[in-house]
Amino acid sequence: MLAPDEKDNILGELKDNQKEISDIKRELNVLNVQKEAEYQKREETGKQISELIGKIKGLKRERDNFTMQVKTNKQRRDELRTILKEKIELFKKADEEKQASLKKRNLKYGPEKLRDDIRRMESKIETDAMSFDKEQKMMKAIKELKKELEGLMEIDAIFRQARDLSKEIRQLKEEIEICNVNVRNFAGQSQVKHEEMLALSKQVDDLMAQEKEHKEAFIKLKDQFVEINTKLKEKLPQVNNLREKLDSDRAETRAKYKEEVEKGLKTKEERVKEKLKKRVKLTTEDLLVFQGMPMKDDEEEPRPEKKPRKEAETEGKKEAKAEQEKQAEKKDQTETQAPAQEEKPAAE
Repeated sequence: MLAPDEKDNILGELKDNQKEISDIKRELNVLNVQKEAEYQKREETGKQISELIGKIKGLKRERDNFTMQVKTNKQRRDELRTILKEKIELFKKADEEKQASLKKRNLKYGPEKLRDDIRRMESKIETDAMSFDKEQKMMKAIKELKKELEGLMEIDAIFRQARDLSKEIRQLKEEIEICNVNVRNFAGQSQVKHEEMLALSKQVDDLMAQEKEHKEAFIKLKDQFVEINTKLKEKLPQVNNLREKLDSDRAETRAKYKEEVEKGLKTKEERVKEKLKKRVKLTTEDLLVFQGMPMKDDEEEPRPEKKPRKEAETEGKKEAKAEQEKQAEKKDQTETQAPAQEEKPAAE
């Protein structure tokens, strides 16, 4: 068994350790809350980063598509410019031949001008109301123009080629201008998407810096949590050891108490038996001992359930009374037998 001072020291040490464990658990709870908060922040930041990266990829696809359109239109424009340059050279050559033909024939205009005049006069005859004489004069003029046109048929191919080349050159210039417009538009849209990408990339960089901070804070709190939790694990065996000592001491105390109680009861039972033999009146305590029950005032530890004191006393009295009656009956029998023995010699 532990000495009182040693037991007090163990109880004090146990109390101090339990308080320290309580403080450690409280600190662990605070660290765990902070640690989980940093973890959630890191997860939320990572989710935002993923969403922004998805948007950046979408913008990049759009930007690349616009850039490809710019490239395609530039290539088409360059091809058209090459063709235009060739057509312009052909047109210059055809125009030189046309001017030379007009000069050679001392003409101020070519076959196309005669065709336009003929078509205009024929349309006027069909649509305008005019006198017969005027109509005849116009028909005569048309006939002369047609005759004149027949004389220019040999140079008509040169004029037609120049006219067709001029038309092609005009169309090529229109297509080149369309390509220029497309290049500017697609390049502008590509630039807009590129700037949006840069803005989102800046946000991603900022969020990644925050994610790094949350991660470092989480790791730091986790390390602190592990370190303090290690202290708790080291402290628990000490507390368990102290409790085992107290439990062992308590068990020894109970065993000793039980031994003393049983010893005391045995002594009292011997005393009661002695009283019964001597026909001494039993006390209340003797009656309780006789029933195999310790006195209430002697109880220092929890006891099994017992009968009420009054009931125990009643039963004890009944049994004591029965024992007394039995002893009295034996005494009467003895007294009755004694005279008979004394009268026997006289009979002889």
